[in-house]
Amino acid sequence: MRRLSRDLCPATIESLGITIALRRLAEDFDKAGGIRISADIDSIDSLSLQSGVLLYRIFQEGLNNIAKHSGAKSAGISLKKNNGKLSIEIKDDGKGMEYDEQKSIKPAVSKGIGLTFMRERVRTLGGSLEIQSRESEGTKLFFTIPA
Repeated sequence: MRRLSRDLCPATIESLGITIALRRLAEDFDKAGGIRISADIDSIDSLSLQSGVLLYRIFQEGLNNIAKHSGAKSAGISLKKNNGKLSIEIKDDGKGMEYDEQKSIKPAVSKGIGLTFMRERVRTLGGSLEIQSRESEGTKLFFTIPA
């Protein structure tokens, strides 16, 4: 219940900043067991609170999807600041998914709305979500947004 309450309103973003909030999110998923999570997160505390919350939710949904659907043994999140842009990547070594060239998920795996919400949040931040996935080869989501 404590985790659910904290996740509904990540006060850590407001009090300690998005960088620490994302690092703690990765640590929490790693401690939950089952999937080894690595995090490579540059300091980005110059984002507005609204942008920080959107970014946090994107990572949160990505990690939730990995835990629920991937069957992965390990996963990684990365956030790099370079030339006024943030490059974000969420990847796993799981079973992957069927995915077509028009960047849409095939009906067999599109029952949830998590990726739709992620795409919309990325768009709100000024980027577009790219997905690379092949069956038995894992999945990688990545996007770039203005810092």
